Amino acid sequence: MRIDATLRLAAAASVLALTAYAAAAILGGGAKEAPQEAPAEAESGVSLDGVVFRREMTVAGDASELYLIPAEGEFVAGGTVLAVDRRSADAYFAFLDGDTEDCDATVVRSPVSGYFCTDVDGFETADISASPERKSAEGSFCRVVCGASWYFAAKTEGMSFDEGEHVTLKIYDSYPATVQSSENGLTVFRVREGVYSVLSLRFVTAEITGN
Repeated sequence: MRIDATLRLAAAASVLALTAYAAAAILGGGAKEAPQEAPAEAESGVSLDGVVFRREMTVAGDASELYLIPAEGEFVAGGTVLAVDRRSADAYFAFLDGDTEDCDATVVRSPVSGYFCTDVDGFETADISASPERKSAEGSFCRVVCGASWYFAAKTEGMSFDEGEHVTLKIYDSYPATVQSSENGLTVFRVREGVYSVLSLRFVTAEITGN
């Protein structure tokens, strides 16, 4: 069978290439793989025990004497009826049903717009501090969480955080946060989203990682 000259040259080149590769392997101790980039190090984080703060207002009233109107966690506008005195609840609902023209009922209205919550713990008016002072919540049947921002304050002695620094704060979910202040071993992180998801949190452990 006749072999074309071009094919002869290609075959010869292949043989020479294999011979050169084998020689390099013998003399150089084996073929070397191309260098690979080192894997990026995982972003490290730090776990901090701290306190969640929100803008919230307590509303006075005796829960045992009130019929609550909104659902837990519901957003209410300022002036919304939060509760009705149980003795006049029938009159209130008769008004809502259009059975009467006047609402002859004793009601409690929301002082501001925000999220309605019935768990009152006494820290609603505490200053932002890693050791906030609890006050008596007696006489309040609910609170209204207002505003879009919430805060996480934690002791960070020996750690370095810069005011204005952007980080990620994770409790159950992850949130973009900004260092509001960091001095005297106390750092306050500000979050501008998801306040509805932390309505009932107070003393928690959060993981902080860089952005």
